[in-house]
Amino acid sequence: MVLLSGVKNTVLLWVLIVSACGNPTKKNDSKIVLDSVAVVPKTPKPVLVAANRTAEYLRLLRGKKVGVVANQTTVIFKTEDTYIHLVDSLLSSQVAIKKVFAPEHGFRGRPTQAKR
Repeated sequence: MVLLSGVKNTVLLWVLIVSACGNPTKKNDSKIVLDSVAVVPKTPKPVLVAANRTAEYLRLLRGKKVGVVANQTTVIFKTEDTYIHLVDSLLSSQVAIKKVFAPEHGFRGRPTQAKR
């Protein structure tokens, strides 16, 4: 009985393989012609990170105790060359930051003197 079960499984496997690998007989009459269509590349929109969208989230943070997970790259760009750290921006907007969670080297990227 066990031998017969193994043969059934093997036959079923071969039937599935042959049916899955076969060429489809159905022909598709719709053809995609790209030569006659002029493709105009879209100009990509500039990426605007969430930190730069202060108008969207400042109203949600006012009056609440806030914790920030940040490192030295958590900045808000004002222009291409000037930026302010997110923590400084939130503090200047009167957001009550209670904790800043940062890596060992600090959220500004400058190591602090650890007490040993």
